[in-house]
Amino acid sequence: MVKTVDSEQMTERITRYYLMHRSLLKTLMKVGKMPLAQYHILSLLSENTSMRMGEISQLMAISRPNLTPLVDKLVALGYVQRIADDHDRRVTYISITQSGVDALENERKIVSESVSRFTDRLNDDERERLADALDTLTEISSRI
Repeated sequence: MVKTVDSEQMTERITRYYLMHRSLLKTLMKVGKMPLAQYHILSLLSENTSMRMGEISQLMAISRPNLTPLVDKLVALGYVQRIADDHDRRVTYISITQSGVDALENERKIVSESVSRFTDRLNDDERERLADALDTLTEISSRI
């Protein structure tokens, strides 16, 4: 028998999860030196050769005006570069530099060590269940 969950129950569960685990998630992701938004931008750019500002803002779910200072900071740090489109002057691509790749790799190591301190306390079954749940959350979130 399939159990249905109504909107009110879902809202309560999501809210409870968020409130209970917000501090844990923030702690796990704030161990490095890089702000999470910069980490997110560099991660996106490391997966794609280059991206337009609009693509990045859409994937990060932030407005382009809010994205601009984040990218400006990454340009100033030498982690990304702006590249003008040869065919359309209105279009600018953002790409990650080797310095950005190195900074992201270093940050990922720091975050990985932090996450490992948490996941090492789980048994194999718990780790597998958590991985499956995170995959499911990611997949569902990408469709919303």
